[in-house]
Amino acid sequence: MTTLYKNKYQIIKFCDDNKIMCFEWLQSTKKITDAHFLKEANLIAKTIKKVSPKKIIVKSENLMYPLSPNIQKKFDDIILPAYIDVNLEKLAFIMPQGLFEKLSIEQTIDISKQKHTFDTKFFSDEIFALEWLS
Repeated sequence: MTTLYKNKYQIIKFCDDNKIMCFEWLQSTKKITDAHFLKEANLIAKTIKKVSPKKIIVKSENLMYPLSPNIQKKFDDIILPAYIDVNLEKLAFIMPQGLFEKLSIEQTIDISKQKHTFDTKFFSDEIFALEWLS
């Protein structure tokens, strides 16, 4: 995979051969602000539209930022149109260990499931997620 973007909060990679994009949230998200988290979401959406992945893996096991219901909705409003624009087929999540962070991610996905047609699945291991995406 080719690294498209990297900062202290996330790494975005893309494999042109199989059209899989990977977003990896980093532990430094423990200190991210709401405004900066939404800025990162906008960056993700722009990157999705730029490279048009068919499948995405979100490595959220190190995401230390608990999404409030308000931020969940704003994140969904930013990201979901990009998924729809590129006709995303599959979205795989590697889930964090912390219960609160895991619940906030699952709640965000449950809200957005009502608005999309691509397959979404949660995993505890990246290998299984990649197998499912293939």
